[in-house]
Amino acid sequence: MDKRVKRTTEKLEKALLKLMKTKNIKKISVKELCDSAGINRGTFYLHYDNIFDILQSTQNKMINEFENNVSKYNNININLKVSDFEHLLNDIFNFFDKNSEICMILASDNGDNKFEAKLHDIFYSKMSPIKNILEEKDQIFFKYYYLFFVSGATTIILEWLKNGKKESPKKMTSLTLNTINLFNKIPK
Repeated sequence: MDKRVKRTTEKLEKALLKLMKTKNIKKISVKELCDSAGINRGTFYLHYDNIFDILQSTQNKMINEFENNVSKYNNININLKVSDFEHLLNDIFNFFDKNSEICMILASDNGDNKFEAKLHDIFYSKMSPIKNILEEKDQIFFKYYYLFFVSGATTIILEWLKNGKKESPKKMTSLTLNTINLFNKIPK
């Protein structure tokens, strides 16, 4: 990508995120965004069709970076060691720690709900090997297991960010593992 194009798109993305801190994406005009970024509207339309194109581009960049960050765990299976799962969780919390401001804006009421849905999709894809094994045994069980696990994981991450990341990523990893382990100790 040309340096000027990259600089322009970065300015627009930063300006959009700044505006989204206080304003819903649906209420942000192209003119307002361009004024905030110091770019004229003609330049905006060379790169994007509308405000939602920038939002989608920003979300996609963040999602791609997250996927790259956890790609080394693509071979998760039912025999996953606790230490491997702990490393995965720690990498996830470290990613969100490093990108907390952007993630909070994208997941806020000022954005759209696609960012959280995309996170769900990534968690789902990471669980695919487990899904194939569990679905053979019980499709209904996997469906609810998946919903419980992914919704819980996403909620824990977003709640941690909303509360100002008072706990370290390592502490959040430990809390999450302890929560999961608690369910294994419930008598059947």
